[in-house]
Amino acid sequence: MKYLLTFLILLVFYSCQPSDRRVTTETSTITTPVGQPAALVKIEDLTADTITNVSVAKKYMKPNDDFRSRVVSSLLNEKDVEVFNRILTKLDKKNLRVCAVIHELAAIDDKSLAKAKRQFPDPSQQEQFSKLYSSEIKKGYDKYARSISLSMDEIRFLNTAYAFHPPVKSFCGNF
Repeated sequence: MKYLLTFLILLVFYSCQPSDRRVTTETSTITTPVGQPAALVKIEDLTADTITNVSVAKKYMKPNDDFRSRVVSSLLNEKDVEVFNRILTKLDKKNLRVCAVIHELAAIDDKSLAKAKRQFPDPSQQEQFSKLYSSEIKKGYDKYARSISLSMDEIRFLNTAYAFHPPVKSFCGNF
């Protein structure tokens, strides 16, 4: 910010009187809390009439901004919008995309199903199959939820939204 202010002061000063004098300044990078460049101002040549080689990075985008604008904005239920925004804020802080989380939940489901099928392949073992599958998926979801700081209710919400809200499935793709 200090260098940007210096740049603006020099620009105003030198734009009043044309001159061939060159002023060089340092390059500064300001980073956001997640370590992404917020702005980069590089000034190599500054004359009274021209400023060359100035680049400013685009506004920092959160990982789920696109999902917010395309999917969450289409929701009609305010409560769902609130829940999605709360979840997306948590995921943004972890630098995770919601579709990657949904994809991981699908992978946990697939692993749990495969394990239950291996142990109880016979249709007559349906009860044991169901118990094992439920136990495995609960363990997998719980472990993953803790690793990304979401509650089990938020995990279930994402699963339900993916299964029953077409824009979520359309945005994230089929798993």
